[in-house]
Amino acid sequence: TKFFFFITIASITSSVFIHFDIVILGLLLEGTELIGFYQVASTIVISIAAIISFGNVSLPVFTQLQSRELVNSFRKFFHYSALLSIPISFGLPFVAGPFIALLFGAEYLQAVLPLRILSFLVFESATGMFFTVILAAKEKPQEIAKFMLIANVLNIALSFILVTQLAQIKPEYGLLGAAIAVVISRYFYLISLMHTAKKKFSITIDKSSIYKPVLAGI
Repeated sequence: TKFFFFITIASITSSVFIHFDIVILGLLLEGTELIGFYQVASTIVISIAAIISFGNVSLPVFTQLQSRELVNSFRKFFHYSALLSIPISFGLPFVAGPFIALLFGAEYLQAVLPLRILSFLVFESATGMFFTVILAAKEKPQEIAKFMLIANVLNIALSFILVTQLAQIKPEYGLLGAAIAVVISRYFYLISLMHTAKKKFSITIDKSSIYKPVLAGI
């Protein structure tokens, strides 16, 4: 069916999204040491996001609810996720050095630079899952697949540009380029899903769910 076709496309493009920055770095940067630093930063962010994310728990809830009940339930899930993920996204850049030194040793401190950028994916990953889940629950996987595909193309283009240009200044700045590219692309994806959820299901987020945790994180 079309539903499973689009779900498959979304899953494939999502997998490409997760690993493509590593592939780009392998193609454009000399030596595997720098790629190892980036993988450390990426692993930290993915692990933290996985620990605090409970998007999949919302699937059976969103499937059964309609209209106002759906909006209210969505806002509650988003609110509590934002309370966890926003302070982490803002706080992690400040403790990136000691955090990496503690977990991996001082020899991996070059992972600090990409980690400070990738840390903002904690919020995107934790909260973006709810928009993905709600579109899947309401049988709109084509929207997920469409925007994920566009975000992948954007990530590829930005990665080639930023990695090559920044690596000319200093090789390790290529890691910064890859991190910036994936963050921009992921937030494009998140904003696109937010717009779609608002347009099709009148789902909006409570602004206080954003600015209160931001103030706490700062």
